Amino acid sequence: MDKIKVIINADDCGYDTHVNEHIRKAIEKRRITSTTVMANMADIDGAAQLYKAYKDSVSFGFHLNLTEGKPVLYSQMLLDIGFYKDEDGKFIYNAQPFRRRLLSNKVREEIYKEILAQARSIMDNGINISHIDGHHFIHQAVFMLPLLPRLCREIGVHKVRNYRNYMPASFNRWARNQWVRLVRSQDSRINTTDWFTSFEDFYKREKEGTTYYQNCDTIELMCHPGGIYTNEEEILMNTNIENVFNCELINYNQI
Repeated sequence: MDKIKVIINADDCGYDTHVNEHIRKAIEKRRITSTTVMANMADIDGAAQLYKAYKDSVSFGFHLNLTEGKPVLYSQMLLDIGFYKDEDGKFIYNAQPFRRRLLSNKVREEIYKEILAQARSIMDNGINISHIDGHHFIHQAVFMLPLLPRLCREIGVHKVRNYRNYMPASFNRWARNQWVRLVRSQDSRINTTDWFTSFEDFYKREKEGTTYYQNCDTIELMCHPGGIYTNEEEILMNTNIENVFNCELINYNQI
């Protein structure tokens, strides 16, 4: 039986120097094989330095962000409708309340300008984008359904994080498949792993023998080195999952 292929992706690269240093340590110890970069946070320069040092062994994707920090572009329209908000004279993202809303074409066009500017900022920093995912899963918002395939076409990136867990496992595969069909109906080149979950969920289920991805060839595991999930990071840094779970580690450049 072939080994399952596993991508371990560290979200939030570029968030700040603390997060970048934890990601660097995880790369050095070969505990992650991929990371995704935020364009609008405090240390994109550090993310670019990580790319220069590790691009031959780790894939670097785009961590699309509309939920935390300040926008790359100013938009009066998005401020007026509350998609951005003014917090003590600083404009910050506020997309969470909009994630299940149907938005007008004009509003979606303003959102698209912002996410395209983020992608271009990452590329302008010398980073070749391997794949796309979203901070707080915002790339899966309803308003993103026409925008995500458009972004893939425009920047020439066709690998995307699979759907998150929104419901019990018995219904989850159906929901994931429907989402993939919707985005692929607009761009047939879009590719995802067969399954997506967090590193901690994967570790727990493998230990318990309660996995629900037996028929999958590829899985992405999300983690957050340097973030709030300190228990997960401790397990991550002290577990060689290739040996413990008899899997093969790959990155997004290999799918």
